[in-house]
Amino acid sequence: MTPVCLHGVIFPADTPAEAPPHRQVPLGPVSALVSDLTTPPGEPDGLHAVLAHDLLLGLYLKTGPVLPVRLGTCFSDGAALQAAITPQLPNLELQLRKMSGLAEYALVVEEAPLTPVQPLPQPANGRDFLRARKQLRDTRSFEAEARATDLRHLRSHASAVAKDCDLRPVMAPRLLSLSLLMDPVAATLLQTSLPDWSAASGMSARLTGPFPPYSFANLPMEDMTDA
Repeated sequence: MTPVCLHGVIFPADTPAEAPPHRQVPLGPVSALVSDLTTPPGEPDGLHAVLAHDLLLGLYLKTGPVLPVRLGTCFSDGAALQAAITPQLPNLELQLRKMSGLAEYALVVEEAPLTPVQPLPQPANGRDFLRARKQLRDTRSFEAEARATDLRHLRSHASAVAKDCDLRPVMAPRLLSLSLLMDPVAATLLQTSLPDWSAASGMSARLTGPFPPYSFANLPMEDMTDA
């Protein structure tokens, strides 16, 4: 028995010439993209395995819809793979058809680079000090509210042009991170709106992609691993 690693599911397609070593396993109306497992299950060959997995799915995405699975989804042999996927074939075919022409894009908003601030003159007395402190507090509150409003508007706009949207966790300096399922026309529409939005809001927004729809593939990966 040769353990195999499942990378994703596609409709049968020509193999891209530059694809890393793999094979298509026909399963009814779909094909599974698999490769032989050369390292113990759960221990893929580090960065090389990650890059090969992503490259393979990205190349097939150029030819048609792709349902990716998590790196490290492995089976003891081809029979175990077929036993796991066969009951899901109607759902897999339906999902692939829904993904036709779509890909995942990442929208990220970050703080704009800070500009040097000239120090304010020292207040002449306690009253001036309190007044200056209140003005600073009010200014910061206003800016925070304006920023929150701008972020809501951008999120609403992105969600409206996308087929699906997934809000991702953020850490500083990121203020917003969205995974978007879109077609190329919607992605271009959103991309062209970002420079004006960034200039008006004082934040930095960028859109990257297309990527295989990792965030939107609905495959029960845990149930599909027997190794």
